Amino acid sequence: MVPAIPSPSVVRFHPAAAGLLLLLLAPGCGSGNGGGGADAGAPFGVDGGAPDAAWVAAFDAWLAPQVAPLLDVNGAPGKATGVVVGVSAPGLRHAFGYGVSRVGGEAPHGDTVFEVGSLTKVYTGLLLGLAVEDGSAALDEPLDAFFPGGAPSRGGTSVSLLDLATHHSGLPNYDPGYSSGVPMNPGANYAEADLAACMAGGCPLDSVPGTRAQYSNLGSGTLGYVLGKRAGAAGYQALLSQRVLVPLQLQDTATVPSPAQQARLAQGYAGGSPAPKLQIGEPLAGAGALRSTAFDVLRFVESASGTGGPALAAAWQRVLTPYRGAGVPGTQMGLQVAVEPVGGATVYSKSGGTPGFSSHLLFTASPHAAVVVWANGKAVEIRPLALAALERLQAPR
Repeated sequence: MVPAIPSPSVVRFHPAAAGLLLLLLAPGCGSGNGGGGADAGAPFGVDGGAPDAAWVAAFDAWLAPQVAPLLDVNGAPGKATGVVVGVSAPGLRHAFGYGVSRVGGEAPHGDTVFEVGSLTKVYTGLLLGLAVEDGSAALDEPLDAFFPGGAPSRGGTSVSLLDLATHHSGLPNYDPGYSSGVPMNPGANYAEADLAACMAGGCPLDSVPGTRAQYSNLGSGTLGYVLGKRAGAAGYQALLSQRVLVPLQLQDTATVPSPAQQARLAQGYAGGSPAPKLQIGEPLAGAGALRSTAFDVLRFVESASGTGGPALAAAWQRVLTPYRGAGVPGTQMGLQVAVEPVGGATVYSKSGGTPGFSSHLLFTASPHAAVVVWANGKAVEIRPLALAALERLQAPR
């Protein structure tokens, strides 16, 4: 049974997360707000206006030493050449950039394009919320309705859209019968025929749907794929553009960057070497194919507070509703987003990783506050930084 949607409630971030972050500067790591800056568009919220210069300077003075241990001029293992921290609250949208977007390049900033990885899943969750709101899909709808050749089941239970959205489908992380042949890109060139074969029996379920949390890129990709098919869209990008990107004027978010966006795309690194660009076949695009900017990601989550109109706000309510456990004590799953207690407050979170990028998103709904952090290094530990930045952002200004 799908739980009822709770009425909105006020959530506040508690300063107990401060101990999660090491505050020591690493020797030889440069830092500084060389990039970043306020959004060229008006900050969201009723306050309007540009962020206070004194607040920005104080936040940067606090933030720079937190970022420094993550930076390395050559993008060494576990490090990045550049880090951007974007923050958003009523009357404020700002990005702080540190290091360089590539070896020998310019400082990153709020409009630098990066591979968001699994942050894409939150966009896919919102697409599901919109489809449920307009009646074109139902959370308990089985996959059988989308795959005439057959869809997986176990114990007499079919996989539902809710199972896909909460990582309870029992599907493996990737199709075990598929090999991309592309280093560090297991989903490259994955095609509709591959997904159809997977659904028809090539991807046995590891558990009965709805009974166990098991992270699945395959499941998230399948969710984006079937939503696009139901809407008659030409693909994931087309559906996302129609329902989310165009209404919110997110012009720097795409599965395939435009030439102008390519010029602002940071270089990812893995193990001290340039990493290959992310490649994901269309049927899996909803799992992690998006590129975006800190400013666009902030605008996206701001719409959870109502800035995108009532339809998007209602869909966000469905996304942020906790439906099932996430397999981590105290943490639950909304639609493709974790709902977790942090210092006594409710925080929504998602992390992302690609061959050469790490990203982390944290936000609260009411009152709104959001932090997005990206680093152009593989598997850079940025969650403690994001938690501490959200705590700092919530402090009185």
